[in-house]
Amino acid sequence: MLFLGDTESIKNVFYVSTIHRFPTYPVISDSSQLSRRRKQSKNAPKSTMAFIQRGVLAMQLENNPLTIPELQLPKPEIPEADENNVLDLTMHLGDATAIVKKWAGAHIWLRLVGQSSLKTPLIINILEDHELSTLQFDNGLLERLPRSQLMALAHNSTATLECFITFDGSSDVSTATAFPLLPLTIKTQLDDLDELTDFDDQTLGGWTKGRGGREIEFFIDRNGGFFLSNDTLEPVDNYDGMILEKTFSVIPGMTYEFTVDVKNNNPSHQPLNHPILLLAFDGIGPTHTISNSSWKNIASNRTVAKSETVTVSLRNLTRQWDGNDFSLDNFRVRRVQ
Repeated sequence: MLFLGDTESIKNVFYVSTIHRFPTYPVISDSSQLSRRRKQSKNAPKSTMAFIQRGVLAMQLENNPLTIPELQLPKPEIPEADENNVLDLTMHLGDATAIVKKWAGAHIWLRLVGQSSLKTPLIINILEDHELSTLQFDNGLLERLPRSQLMALAHNSTATLECFITFDGSSDVSTATAFPLLPLTIKTQLDDLDELTDFDDQTLGGWTKGRGGREIEFFIDRNGGFFLSNDTLEPVDNYDGMILEKTFSVIPGMTYEFTVDVKNNNPSHQPLNHPILLLAFDGIGPTHTISNSSWKNIASNRTVAKSETVTVSLRNLTRQWDGNDFSLDNFRVRRVQ
């Protein structure tokens, strides 16, 4: 048996199955009581016999070397965040909640570390060198994160819920044990869809080409950028159909618009088969006859999204090949008020 000093200075003798919680036993006043307690221990299960002397714990596991298990600290939680750890403040109007489930400890730090809307570090101190109460020790933490402070975080930024604890009552956070981190994505506003495809990188930017755009080519403009040109090369009347389309994630109930810069590739005075373009959300939208050889911006109807995705398309309704030539640039899909 391991002792720290002589038996007269030992204050308590007891048996524990864990090193975290210690019951109170009568004071041992002489070695005879200690001897009787030792004899009683022979019938006890293999457990840890512990002795406290002047606040120091000495331990020995009967028939086995003492092994102190690794501390199993729970990860802090914010239940208002979804399964992907996205804290979307547009879906929750009140305060958020930081939860740390039950553990053993003494002094604790709990904070959310993120970035402000000015791109500077922002730390929200929830608990700072906090001495645990008996109730918190038994049940864990349930702390409020003020919405006013959360709204100071940058939209679509990352933040981390951190928790540290010292088991010896120390107020030095540099010596504290860290709980598992909770990484978060912060959303403080609705995601505003506003995507511009200018074709300057000579790609379609995720747009899919259809039959009506099968002869699209990239042409360089006077500013060094690029646009799309669609010239009918074969003398066949089958140039109608979808030119380009793309599916976007949207917010149901929000209003969206699709705009395109377009011009006719033929002189304006020629009475040819002008392209008639349809700008559509899920197949529905207005038509525009493209007869002018100067660039013009055309738009779809402003459309309220009915689901979480919408397919935006540009279609040509003119079948004839002669004169059915046009150029396109600056596809923009955005949410509008």
